[in-house]
Amino acid sequence: MQRNLHLLNIYTFLTNFVCLLPVIVPFYRDEIGLSFGDFLIGETIFAVMVIICEVPTGWLADIWGRKRCILLASVTGFIGYACIAFADTLLHTIIGQAIIGIAVSLHSGTLNACLYDSLLSLGKAGECRRYEGLRHGINLYAVAAGSIAGGLLYQVDHHLPVYVELGAIALAFIVGTQLQEPPRLTREVEKNPFHDVAVTLRLAIREQRQLITLTVLAALAFSTTKLFLWAQQPYYSALRIPEGVYGFILAGAMLSAGLASQFGDRILFRVSGQTVMAALLALVAGICLLSGYAISYVGFFALLLGPLTWGFGWPRLQEVVNHAVGSERRATVLSSVNLVISLSFIPFSLLLGWIEHDHEIARSLLVQGGLIALLGSVFWIWLQIRTDRS
Repeated sequence: MQRNLHLLNIYTFLTNFVCLLPVIVPFYRDEIGLSFGDFLIGETIFAVMVIICEVPTGWLADIWGRKRCILLASVTGFIGYACIAFADTLLHTIIGQAIIGIAVSLHSGTLNACLYDSLLSLGKAGECRRYEGLRHGINLYAVAAGSIAGGLLYQVDHHLPVYVELGAIALAFIVGTQLQEPPRLTREVEKNPFHDVAVTLRLAIREQRQLITLTVLAALAFSTTKLFLWAQQPYYSALRIPEGVYGFILAGAMLSAGLASQFGDRILFRVSGQTVMAALLALVAGICLLSGYAISYVGFFALLLGPLTWGFGWPRLQEVVNHAVGSERRATVLSSVNLVISLSFIPFSLLLGWIEHDHEIARSLLVQGGLIALLGSVFWIWLQIRTDRS
C-alpha cells in the first residue's frame, strides 16, 4: 500500500499536466472559430455531464473498485481530448467536453477514496490531511508546469499543447495499471444502483449536518474559483497582455496554490472547517469585486489569488468528508460533494458568459462577486439563527 501513495502522486501529476488550459480560449478562437461565449457553452455541457455522472461513478468506485475506475477515467479522458484536438465545430468540442466530464467524474471521489483507504490500511488515516494536501499540491504543480509548456508550445504550433496532453494521459494509464486495489469494506447492491445511491446520501444528510453546511459554502467558493480560470484570459486580453505569457502567469498562480495545498495543514489547523470555508468565501467575493471594479493590474493580481483559495481549502473539505463516512460509501459521498459544486458552476458560468458578451469581463466579475456575497451572507445568517435556536 505504501507504493500506492507514490503512484497516486505520479498519476495525479500526469492527468493534471493540462497544456491546453492556459491557451484554450485562443485555441477555440483561432483553430475552431469560437467565441468566449461558445467556449462557456462547452464548459456548461462539461459541467452537466459531470453532474449526471458524478454520484453514479462514485457509487461505481465503491462497488466495482478504485483501480478499475481510475483506469477507465484515463481512457475516457484520452478520448475526450482527442475529440478536441481534431474538432472543427462547436458540436465537436461539446462532444469532447462531455467525454472529459465523464473522466473527471470518474476521478473526483475515486482518487481521494483510494488514497484514504491506502492510508487506512497502513494505519496512517490520521495523516490524511497532510497526504491529501501533498497530492492536491502536486495537482496544482502539474497545472503550473503544463501552463508553462502549453504557452510555449502554442507559439510553435497551436495543436502541440493538446498532443502533449494526450501523451501525458497515456502515461497516466500505464501508471494506473501498477496501483494495488486497497482493502475496504464492500457491500452488495441493495435493490438497484439508484436506490443504493439514495440510501447513501440520505444517511450522510441525516448523520452529518456539518457536512451539508461545508458543502454549500464550498459550492459558492469553489465554483467561483473555477470561473476565475476562464475569466483570466479575457481579462488579460483587455489589459493587452501578450498571449505568449499567459502560461507563465497561470503557472505562477498554480505554484502558489500548490504550496498552499501542500503546507496548508500547518495553517489554521485548529480552526473548524466551517469557519475556514466561510473565510475563503468572503475572500473569493472580495477578489471578484476588486477585479470587477475596473480592468486594472490591481484586479489582475487579485484574480491570481483565486487558485490559492482552492489550493488551501480543498484538502480541508476532503478531510472532513473522509472522517465523516465509512470506506464502503466514501467515494459516493465525495462525488456528491463535487456534484453540488458542479451544479453551482452551471448558472454562474452562463451568467458570466452572457454578461461578458454584452459588456466586458469586469462587469461579469462585479456581478458574480455581488451575487456570491449576497448568497453567502444570507446562508451564514440563516445558519447562525438556526444554531442559536438549537
